[in-house]
Amino acid sequence: MATTAIITRRFDFGTDPVGGLADVMIFDSVIREKHQFHVEITKNPVETGQSLADHAYVAQVPLELEIVVSDTPFVDTSTGLPLHGQTWTSGQITKRSVVAWQAILDKAASFVVFDVQTGLKLYQNMMFQDGSAEQKKDSAGILRATIQLIPVQFATTALVVYPPRGPKKTKRQAAPPANAGKQEASEPSDQQSKPTSIAAQIVGL
Repeated sequence: MATTAIITRRFDFGTDPVGGLADVMIFDSVIREKHQFHVEITKNPVETGQSLADHAYVAQVPLELEIVVSDTPFVDTSTGLPLHGQTWTSGQITKRSVVAWQAILDKAASFVVFDVQTGLKLYQNMMFQDGSAEQKKDSAGILRATIQLIPVQFATTALVVYPPRGPKKTKRQAAPPANAGKQEASEPSDQQSKPTSIAAQIVGL
């Protein structure tokens, strides 16, 4: 594949304090890119006329890259630098495959957020999610790894300041009491005060 993936760190600056690598990781080759998307849609019926934005969302799916870093890359004879990728040297370690794999592990363990430039799209706010590397007897001097990266969603919060309450104001304001005037009990009538028997009630007395 002609296109080389470039991973740029977004929220770090300068070089890696451990390996001294620049803040751009350029692999020798990317032999496979797997781009995918997935829309999660509700399984319940949606009422006609309603916005589907309330019933579906774009799920976070990983970007998968299969990358290669060789210990003996093709170099420019005039400059001595690799024609593809980067130097991939760190301290006393000269094997480019070892340095590249350790750099990937360090970035994954430090939860770095970065951008990924691929042949089809520029992905922003990505993190390492998964990775694997396999070496065989005929590929001991080559790093051939598969890495998965997933986008991170950021949200912003706002601080709302309410105006101060007035003096002697309670937290909850109750309704003012209603003034119904002076209330006096009425005197009972003779009919109300005189006890009656059940027989008197039947005949109407």
